[in-house]
Amino acid sequence: MSGLPDYYAILGVLPRASTEEIRRAYLRLAQQHHPDVTGEAHEAAEIKKINDAFRVLSDPAARRQYDASRRKTASRQSPRPAAHSRQPRRSPHTYRSSRRRQVIDFPVRPEETRYGSPIQATIGIRLECPRCANRTTPDCLRCHGTGHYVHRQDVLLRLPRGCRSGQLIELPLSADLWQLAGDVFLRIRVQPCW
Repeated sequence: MSGLPDYYAILGVLPRASTEEIRRAYLRLAQQHHPDVTGEAHEAAEIKKINDAFRVLSDPAARRQYDASRRKTASRQSPRPAAHSRQPRRSPHTYRSSRRRQVIDFPVRPEETRYGSPIQATIGIRLECPRCANRTTPDCLRCHGTGHYVHRQDVLLRLPRGCRSGQLIELPLSADLWQLAGDVFLRIRVQPCW
């Protein structure tokens, strides 16, 4: 959606999230990215995005207007394919080889897979360092010379009912994060219940 920020992705909540879930996500992110906590001045831009997202999503009237704008923008940007053309469905097993791909093991309890429970979690996503542009500069404070760092992303997932160990689930990311991380999949690992 060009020009329209994805406030749900910024806060790491689903579009059907309650006002309380939005508030909790906002408080967690505001604390996590606050320049006084991180000691990094560039976090001010991130805080501004978080504040803007919360301002819109916590106000019912502003949220309705935002959701309507998202639907309108999405309908304009996704033209219907011609009747004779067939669009293949994207699955975790068919992806462009030029994209980076990350698979993260995601432990779950058996009851969470049985009923398709919603799970709130913090996922560590490996990103290229924006400060040293992946040049592995030894004095880089962000990546400490590795060229990569782990970005912690709070997510709310609804597991498919009856999912099994080894199943891959694509992690929905904001467009900005997707450009940096590539395709990110969670590999379900059902933990034994003993």
